[in-house]
Amino acid sequence: MRLDPLNLRAGAALGFALFLAGRADEGIARLQSTLELDQNYFFARDHLARIDVARGRLPEAITAFQSIGADGSLGHALAMAGRTDDARMVLRKLEERARTEYVSPFRVALIQVGLGDRGATLDSLERAFEIRAVDLSEVKVDSRFAPLAGEPRYVNLLRKMGLTA
Repeated sequence: MRLDPLNLRAGAALGFALFLAGRADEGIARLQSTLELDQNYFFARDHLARIDVARGRLPEAITAFQSIGADGSLGHALAMAGRTDDARMVLRKLEERARTEYVSPFRVALIQVGLGDRGATLDSLERAFEIRAVDLSEVKVDSRFAPLAGEPRYVNLLRKMGLTA
């Protein structure tokens, strides 16, 4: 940020890292200042919506995910809000798209974990590992996967990724 204070990606990454480090207010402020540079910057909007999910602000998160087209995160937020039929519809659409184009299994896993389907979630995460899906790299710090903590398959996946302490 010191080298390039206008770097949107760096601003969004720093904001989310601050949130993950327990410095939520600083992280949110950094993400908001990033959006002042570009109000449509996907990563800043996505990270703020993920913070809304973590804070239980599901209606706000759902609106944000809808506006940026973050389907996996949207499906997860819908499931967490108790809108399981809507979440399953998003999941079906993702699965349909996956027949004709690349859809990261990680995005599918987000919805599945929100719906409480541990087996399907782990299947999708293992597929993401097999194909080296880049978004899988944050699985250990993504609180949306906290329900899997202690699951032997999840622990094994983290071990294979080199993410165990």
